[in-house]
Amino acid sequence: MNTKGLVLIIIGALFECAWAYGLKHAAGTLEIFITVVSVVASFGIFMLSFKYVGASIAYVVYTGLGTLFVVLVEMADTLSHGGQIEVLRIVFVLTLMLGVIGVKGAKS
Repeated sequence: MNTKGLVLIIIGALFECAWAYGLKHAAGTLEIFITVVSVVASFGIFMLSFKYVGASIAYVVYTGLGTLFVVLVEMADTLSHGGQIEVLRIVFVLTLMLGVIGVKGAKS
């Protein structure tokens, strides 16, 4: 996988995390606007990665990393409010990441 393509996918996945969080928590006009900008940036940057990475591989890595980032943010939010981390959730996210790493390694 091309390094520039991977960097674009990571940035796009971070914006995906931002808009997913925004969909859950946005209450005011500014927050909704930032969420919309995050959606556009996420998909725009993701589509730019197609110049460097095949669409099927880019999609797998993008969704896998986006899921990882969203789960990490939700876990941090849970901890900050005095909650506990679910071990089963960690196991499933690690399994997902192993699959993404496996796809990346198989196509390199």
